Amino acid sequence: MIPVVSQEDTFAVPGIANTIAMSILRSPLHGLLSHNTLLLSFQGRKSGKTYTIPLRYAQEGDTLLCFTRRGNTWWKNLRGGTPVTVDLKGRSLPGTASAVADDQGTIEREMYTFLLKLPRDAAYKGVRLNPDDTPNSTDIARSAQSAVLVSIRLKA
Repeated sequence: MIPVVSQEDTFAVPGIANTIAMSILRSPLHGLLSHNTLLLSFQGRKSGKTYTIPLRYAQEGDTLLCFTRRGNTWWKNLRGGTPVTVDLKGRSLPGTASAVADDQGTIEREMYTFLLKLPRDAAYKGVRLNPDDTPNSTDIARSAQSAVLVSIRLKA
């Protein structure tokens, strides 16, 4: 079983880790991370500036599931569906991203799906794994209260 990280530390990634991940994902070595980490690029609604951030993802068909903390503000640019570019497995793909912050049931359901595919991420979200390696539903309910689901639909 993976130990649980304290709730205060969940979803926390040092800035240097993001910089390193972005460098690797943009290089010929992207395969080291691109099986579960992508780069999401979008424009700020007010500034018009392009932002790029690395995110862990789980894929469900043509949809990518990602999570961030409510305390981060970048996700607010994705409300209502926003055109994005995703660097995924060495390819740059167009898509539409939406942020879900107010639907607790959806966040919990998608976090469960996400953690079934990426169980090592459970500790970073403050979620214990049950003896059968499924995410603990009580922990998911607690973690989902501080989480935002970012759902990215890739364009064909």
